[in-house]
Amino acid sequence: MIQRIQTLYLLIVVIAMSLTLFLPSMKAISPEEIDYALSTLRGLYPIEEGGFHLNGVTMWLTITNVVILLIAFFTIITYKWRVIQMRFSSFNMVLLIGYYAIFFFTRYVILQQTPMTSTTFSWPIILPFISAILTYLALRAIAKDEALVRSLDRLR
Repeated sequence: MIQRIQTLYLLIVVIAMSLTLFLPSMKAISPEEIDYALSTLRGLYPIEEGGFHLNGVTMWLTITNVVILLIAFFTIITYKWRVIQMRFSSFNMVLLIGYYAIFFFTRYVILQQTPMTSTTFSWPIILPFISAILTYLALRAIAKDEALVRSLDRLR
């Protein structure tokens, strides 16, 4: 299980999406000069105060991130069923692309609710993109293993 390269790829996906869950992906400054951060788990919150300010908009971002984490972990532990692994990896790639759609929708809604003078993205915003690439590489490695097993079955 751990000796397969796709397990390593998927483990990095789990770690990267865990970081995305906790680290702020966007920082904003309000007209009152208060610094805010947008985190997947914590929502939009003032940096000085901290705390949780999860609202209905960031809830979907959190749910999507947790589902991506669970699917990647489930894909790791189902190493004996390569076809199921390929299906889950494909679905996970769709969810990773959907994560960006939900994130930018969340950003749009938050900026409509609370006016901000400036917004900047932080480095954790690239982690879902890196996770999508690693999931694609894992999908290719799983397909390669499945092709090898099928070719060996043909020889018997």
